Amino acid sequence: MNYYDETCFASIYLEDSYVLAIEEGVSTLSFAMELVLLESHPLYVKPADGEAYCYWNAHIHFCLTQRVLWHERSVLVSRDANGDTDLGNVDVFRIEGATYHLKGDWGSVSVTCGTVVVDYEGSPHT
Repeated sequence: MNYYDETCFASIYLEDSYVLAIEEGVSTLSFAMELVLLESHPLYVKPADGEAYCYWNAHIHFCLTQRVLWHERSVLVSRDANGDTDLGNVDVFRIEGATYHLKGDWGSVSVTCGTVVVDYEGSPHT
């Protein structure tokens, strides 16, 4: 199944979203993101001047993890024009049952978990 078939990702375009940080806890794996919201998303606003998309800061939390398997990890960190950390995009995001497979410049990981939550911060990224 593709990520956009999952309800919480239905109005998000991950291929042009940015991974800002990855945090691994005892039973969680979280991606700090600058998400691209599609016009169908309830938080969508007109893109800022000079921006192609509506960007919104959020976290993707993989909760109640039963297994986190890193196939590859990269320590490569880039900085965007504002000097913010940028680990790259999510190039691959597939779902097989309770297992989520993600891949990007930051690495490749398979996460088996109980639930996934997208937690939006208060306002769009400007």
